[in-house]
Amino acid sequence: MDACFSDLDPFRSPQWRADRVTQLICSGPKPLPPRRYDDRYVRVYRKFMCEYSEAGSDEVRHESLALSMPDVHQAHLLHFGADRELRGILQARLLTRETVPEIARRFELATGTVETYEKLFFNVLDRLECKDWIAKVAIGKTGQGDTNPSGDITDGQRYRLYRSFGYYGGPRVLDEIIAAFLPQRASPAAEDCTQWLDDTLCQVIRSRAALAACAFDADPRDAIRWLKLWERERRGAAKSRAKQTSPPLDVSKNIEVFLAQFTDPTA
Repeated sequence: MDACFSDLDPFRSPQWRADRVTQLICSGPKPLPPRRYDDRYVRVYRKFMCEYSEAGSDEVRHESLALSMPDVHQAHLLHFGADRELRGILQARLLTRETVPEIARRFELATGTVETYEKLFFNVLDRLECKDWIAKVAIGKTGQGDTNPSGDITDGQRYRLYRSFGYYGGPRVLDEIIAAFLPQRASPAAEDCTQWLDDTLCQVIRSRAALAACAFDADPRDAIRWLKLWERERRGAAKSRAKQTSPPLDVSKNIEVFLAQFTDPTA
């Protein structure tokens, strides 16, 4: 698909510019020239890929290319290199609404490298408010090849978790999720993230309980009893922690108020 349509496509791929370059290079015996509506990122990456392919195994030419086009060269290595974990975390960072210079400082990269990577391989910054597109395309769904017979979490599932928590929770929550999978990384603000995760879990449970009460015509008083039991167990687990970072969150009253609307006053 041509670039002018890809940019406006409501279901465009985050790497639509890189796909456009592949289309130009692989559509015939010779690479096609860029069209007038191809932006500078497409033009520069097309030039890079042509020279990269011509260089072959010539290390001198590759070094010269890295010096002449450092940002494109580094972005290309980030996307196609062996460090998939770094790539997954970088994409998640781009969804946290941190600025490009802030993200570049985190990874000790040039600002131009992060900007180029975003434009070529994970173009999301201009659509952060398009929540449906972010959820469906940028974060993505579970694919057929994304399961593990052993039941362990796969790399694809982990990177999708990074993107999801990065977008909905922000940079500090993403720090906590990454630290949970990579204990060697320091956690900068555990107290803030713990409260956010606790609030989110409570909200999910309240919403699911309300949906169950509506779908199955259940007695809301039974739902309240179950939720109170869950709250009691949660408080017991919190007290047993060696280090309490925040006081237990009392959600029983909020649950009762929320589910009261489903209670028949004549019952």
